[in-house]
Amino acid sequence: MTASEPLSIEDELEMQKSWRDDDKSTRYKKNCCETTEKLEFNKCTFIVLANAEGDGRPEASYIDENALDRMAGDVNLFFNDHDDPHACEVEIMIAEEKYRRNGFAEEAVKLMMAYATSKLKVNRFFCKIIETNSASLQLFEK
Repeated sequence: MTASEPLSIEDELEMQKSWRDDDKSTRYKKNCCETTEKLEFNKCTFIVLANAEGDGRPEASYIDENALDRMAGDVNLFFNDHDDPHACEVEIMIAEEKYRRNGFAEEAVKLMMAYATSKLKVNRFFCKIIETNSASLQLFEK
């Protein structure tokens, strides 16, 4: 559900790895119950996982050795408006067909936006959607 070309799951995993290893990506240190310390960023990515039971409901899950099997997609923030450091582009992709139209995208975008406003001090969001992508248009009209 993005304006970009669809990727295979293998390509998506490789892209996630490159984002993880990118020095300009969001980097956080977290110790148990302490608050998160922001280090440096120009983008922020959350991976969207199905719950451990795999029944398709968009609820909290945990990371374990089978997490890759439950990867539904990702949600991203891009801080590319150099005139406004409190603005960012939001992008969502639910790569796995079986997880589409189950509320994952809406929940992931809401969580990412809540995180961005409370932790990253974002006060303006925008998105780029190709006009033929009716599912994304409908999602972001909410």
